[in-house]
Amino acid sequence: STISPVTRVLWPFDLNTNDLNNIYKSDPVNSPSYVPSPVSQTAIHLRSSLQQSVTIIQPFLNFARISFTVKCWIYPTSLSVYDNTILSQCQNQPTRICLQLGLRNATLFMGLFEDYLKGKTVLKANNWYHVAYVFDAASLQQAVYLNGKQDAMRKASNSYQGTEGILTIGTSKSSRIHQTYFDGYIDQLSFVSLVKSVDEIWRDATTINIPSVNCDAQMAIIQQQAKTIEQQILTTNNLWQSSMETVSSIWEQQHQGIYDVSPPSGIHIWKRTETSIYDFRPPNKLWCPWRADCTQVLDQNGQMTIEMDQMEPLPFELRASISNNPTNDTYVVHLYLDHHRAQISKTVNGQKMIINQTNDYDCVLYNEKVRGNYWLSIDYSNLFVKYGQGEVRDRCTVLRSDIPSNESNHVRQIQFVHISLNNSRDIAKLKQFEYKVKLKLGRNPVVYDPPLIVVSPKNYDLNDYRDKATIPVTRLDPPCQALYHDVIHWRFQDDEFPHLFEAIEQSVRNESGWCRKRLIEKANRFGKSNILATYLRITVGLNRGTSPGVPFVVEIWPPGHYSPIHAHANTYGIIRVLNGAINVKLYQTLYVKRQKPFYQINIATGQVTWLSPGLNQIHKLENITPNQTCITIQAYEYRSDEVSNYEFFDYINNDGNEIRRFDPVSDIDYFQFKKIMMDEWNNKL
Repeated sequence: STISPVTRVLWPFDLNTNDLNNIYKSDPVNSPSYVPSPVSQTAIHLRSSLQQSVTIIQPFLNFARISFTVKCWIYPTSLSVYDNTILSQCQNQPTRICLQLGLRNATLFMGLFEDYLKGKTVLKANNWYHVAYVFDAASLQQAVYLNGKQDAMRKASNSYQGTEGILTIGTSKSSRIHQTYFDGYIDQLSFVSLVKSVDEIWRDATTINIPSVNCDAQMAIIQQQAKTIEQQILTTNNLWQSSMETVSSIWEQQHQGIYDVSPPSGIHIWKRTETSIYDFRPPNKLWCPWRADCTQVLDQNGQMTIEMDQMEPLPFELRASISNNPTNDTYVVHLYLDHHRAQISKTVNGQKMIINQTNDYDCVLYNEKVRGNYWLSIDYSNLFVKYGQGEVRDRCTVLRSDIPSNESNHVRQIQFVHISLNNSRDIAKLKQFEYKVKLKLGRNPVVYDPPLIVVSPKNYDLNDYRDKATIPVTRLDPPCQALYHDVIHWRFQDDEFPHLFEAIEQSVRNESGWCRKRLIEKANRFGKSNILATYLRITVGLNRGTSPGVPFVVEIWPPGHYSPIHAHANTYGIIRVLNGAINVKLYQTLYVKRQKPFYQINIATGQVTWLSPGLNQIHKLENITPNQTCITIQAYEYRSDEVSNYEFFDYINNDGNEIRRFDPVSDIDYFQFKKIMMDEWNNKL
């Protein structure tokens, strides 16, 4: 018998759609673009909204009745409930037969005519993944691999039979009903007419020789992006006239679009970088041990933050290791937490030693069935390990341990994190906790605390960067930026009524004033009657269903008045002080037994502060000035996929012994309120 020659094809997507050997003629459809890639020079960027794809015209690439392996790196920017095709081939005559490799409903999908294989792991947008699709013609086994690990397999009824048809990258002709376009980046797409072994696929996914930077490629991308920006500016001249800051944010977003791409998990990147003060976003990569595995690969070696959100207290241990074997004791950093102790330890060549620990009641696992947040952060660059409670930020650090410099190379090799719950890795026995424990991974270590005062970039200088007291609005998440620009230029004292703030002050102090009367009516709003535990909520516009209550609210805080400690349900928010000053106290958690703030700050007239999911969410506002009413404009909005529009704020009541739910209803519409204030002022109340 004769042995068929092995066919190998690689599309590197280095600023073109040619294969490496220029054999297969390609046609890019609707002008796809390119972005820098952390695994090569560049990756192709396909936009489903523009129906971008690549057609391989000739010669015919045969998949019929053969074994094959197709693999690539992908970075989906959005995921369809239907298909996001990576590679496909369809034959229409005499029978319609399709081969389709890609994603379906956010899981890996391999279709050989009517033999469908779906992966088990749900992918998330805006993450790099290594994917592989393997078919063994001898055994008829189909298998899909995610980040080097087999995700699913099945036996097909037959091999693929198509003997003609155009090959497409980024779309498929398999469906006449639903779009099948890929939305995101694809890099290093390869085909080989044989079965790659499990070990080979693991090495492909975890060992990358990153090439030196191609300056010409980088410049070509920058020029490409510059043309896009230029077109945006030409079509938004009116925007330029009305808001220079908005146009500058377009440039900022384009810049981030080029460079803010996370390296794929498992890649060995040894570049030492200084952590920016703006890398403070909480972890957002979900990890469910019940649906995935008790071991996870880090996005970047030697640095990470992992957050555990528990609805019911459950002792646990996290092991950050250089090995994917949870029993390997070459080098491990441990965090152990139960009701009696919090402990950081390390194991070096089989020898375990305690680095830091505490038995403090406020630092260990909660004893009651209340929500608890616990996190571990490791940073090889700054050589520290931190354990914290509550929000993932430096001020919530409970234990910090420095790593000896002679262990820096070990820390840089940490690539895996293992978890055990209730002293067990047998997750099946803990099924009842699946929906009471949520784990999230993040690639950024907890280095600095996020500044609370927001400023315009033009008011931000080198000293501000050094002192870390303010943050430019361009460094906030896009929803916060949008809310900031919504309200930053709103004028409440205008030519029609330049005395609004004086009128409010008068109405608050006068027994017959509308403000004073309304405050008295609300004295028991948050529990037992207390006139100081009140403030006024004057809403602007209608409830759009995108926030708890109306998104824009003017709030009035007479001297000495305050809010209860309350949580903002993971909304994005902006608070701008219009008059006076407000004291903001931040809390680790909403828990009646832990009401001590971890930080407080005064926000003065003209200043702005912010909140976003996981940061600055639990606070108490108070006007601590003796003789001036504080007036704020606040803006809130949901934008996160993880937030299921909770319509309320949870708060601790005036007695301090119970958590209740607050429906953020309006006291009055702003324009009605303004008319009342004008009448009181003109009538010399």
